[in-house]
Order: sequence, then C-alpha cells, then structure tokens
Amino acid sequence: MHRYFFKLYARDTLLSFDENATKHDIEKAMTGHILDQAEFLGIYSRTRS
Repeated sequence: MHRYFFKLYARDTLLSFDENATKHDIEKAMTGHILDQAEFLGIYSRTRS
C-alpha cells in the first residue's frame, strides 16, 4: 500500500522560485500569504488476481 499526501494552498500573491528552491525556502516565502489550505490523502494498493 502506498500513501500520497498533497497540500494545496490559496495565496494572495504569486511567488517565483528558481530550480534550487528547497521546501524550507518555499514555506518561508509563503508565510503571511496563505489565505486557506487543504490537505488530501490518497491511498493506492494493488489488488492481486
């Protein structure tokens, strides 16, 4: 079984990053700009026949 976590953010501004941006860089830039957020969990498992 595999679990996939997704986070969706509604922001009040457009943010730009270069290809070397880390998760920390992005989270820091979003501080104060998040209007709302949602989290989704997807589960996948292969059924054996």
